Amino acid sequence: MVSESEERRSSSEYSLTRIRELALQGDVHYYSRRVHRHIENLNYRPEDIYTCLSMLTSAHYRGSVRYGKKPWLDEYLITYKAGNGQPDELYIKLMLNKNCLTIILESFHPEGWI
Repeated sequence: MVSESEERRSSSEYSLTRIRELALQGDVHYYSRRVHRHIENLNYRPEDIYTCLSMLTSAHYRGSVRYGKKPWLDEYLITYKAGNGQPDELYIKLMLNKNCLTIILESFHPEGWI
C-alpha cells in the first residue's frame, strides 16, 4: 500500500467569513460515516455543529493540509460547549465544495480522537 504525501501550509484555503455564513444557513455535510459517528458520540445536534462552526475565528485556525492531489483542508481547534454542558476541545478539518456553497466536514471530534 502506498501512502499519500502530506503537504502543509500556514495560510487558509477557505474564507472564514464564508464558512460562518454557510454554517448559519446549515449548509454542512459530513464527509464520511466516521464523522457522523463522532458527532453522534458527542451527542451533538445539527444545530450544535452549525453554531460551533459559526463561532470559528482566525485564532482557532491551526493550518491547512493536503493529501496527495486532493483538495486542501483547513484545520481548526476550538473549545465548544454544547447542550450537554461539558466544554469539548474540538479538532475540525473542513473544506468547501467546488462552488463554495457547502461546508464538508472531514473531521469533527475531540482533539486526540482518531
